[in-house]
Amino acid sequence: MRLPPAGVEVTHVRGLIQATVTRILMESMEPLAWEAYLQTLSPGTQKLLRRNPSEYEWVPMQALVEAVVKHPSSRGGTVSVLRGGLYADLMMTEKHRWMLKVMTPELMVSQSPRIFAFYHHGGEMAAERVEPGRATVTLRASGPSPPWFGVLIPTWFKRSLELSGGSAVEVTHEPPEATGEPHFHRYWLSWA
Repeated sequence: MRLPPAGVEVTHVRGLIQATVTRILMESMEPLAWEAYLQTLSPGTQKLLRRNPSEYEWVPMQALVEAVVKHPSSRGGTVSVLRGGLYADLMMTEKHRWMLKVMTPELMVSQSPRIFAFYHHGGEMAAERVEPGRATVTLRASGPSPPWFGVLIPTWFKRSLELSGGSAVEVTHEPPEATGEPHFHRYWLSWA
């Protein structure tokens, strides 16, 4: 699939992310409940969740947002159902286990913009500052729901840093309102 040039909006994600999201959404749902849930979704989103795209295929982000918002365990449209820790565990310990053999927390943070760019079409992440035990990462992006920026991304950072050897990890999200720039998010990371 040929995509238009990337902008600030995250429009597509790789099939690996879609597979991870689908796996999390299916957790603890019996087949009949899963089928009933799928019927609440738009035809395009139903079709996407019924198939297994390749890990590197681009899939529309909006379909995944719809699936999460309409999921029975999603309270008020939050992305809590995706629990960023489990999301990081599935991606890092299954698909990218090899990375954990060489990653330190500092290397994980410095490579985060490349990881983000590989899995997301749109948005721009930058490691603003990386020092032993602390870092600042910025993300200029729009598209997903606010909890994606304020819950999922920080939890993904926290768990990824823990998996790469960090302890006592703390992640603070500074949303666009605090930075004064639309679509500009800053993440303050620290670890021991």
